[in-house]
Amino acid sequence: MINIKTAGKKLIQIICIILTLCIFNGIYWLVSDRQELCLKKINNGNPISLYEKISILNLHAGICTIGCFYCSDAAYANFQMLITNKNVIYLHSNKWLTPKIRARFKNKQFGRMAWNGDIDYALNSKEKDGAVLLNWCMLSEEHINGKQCYVAKCCYTWKVPSNTQFKITNFLTIRIHEELFYELEKLGILHPYKLICYYEK
Repeated sequence: MINIKTAGKKLIQIICIILTLCIFNGIYWLVSDRQELCLKKINNGNPISLYEKISILNLHAGICTIGCFYCSDAAYANFQMLITNKNVIYLHSNKWLTPKIRARFKNKQFGRMAWNGDIDYALNSKEKDGAVLLNWCMLSEEHINGKQCYVAKCCYTWKVPSNTQFKITNFLTIRIHEELFYELEKLGILHPYKLICYYEK
């Protein structure tokens, strides 16, 4: 007869081991040259290994997890790429209404909005919540659910090459080659979609 209590403990141990391995592997890919080596293989037309695919997925999962504390809306938007099959997702929030965006809306300056990731992604940046979530996006004013709203539309895809750094402190900067995630898109693991953020005027 299976001892349920013992089986439960073993399952917890296995889960803890897997999570620990994922954390250490994620850190390894952040601080070593593994991202650059993997990207070089892709650019040379060589297939990447199963381990590399899992590691890239591990990086994406790490973004979602850390993002819960760094920029919760961006964490939500990235997580949706893993679980959704929708082509359009609406996000009702006012966190993305940063000072630069508010100034654009105040002056009726609609259209393309972009940020300098090396500066605006910083932990102490007032633009962080909008920049990390939406860089880049299209601003407009539209009626949604019968109300006039501020709107930002952004295509969530990793197709466009990007080398992004997140300045956590003056001594810690995390660099991520986000074009690696496009390999997961091509495999159907990540699903691209259009994000529409809105908030009532």
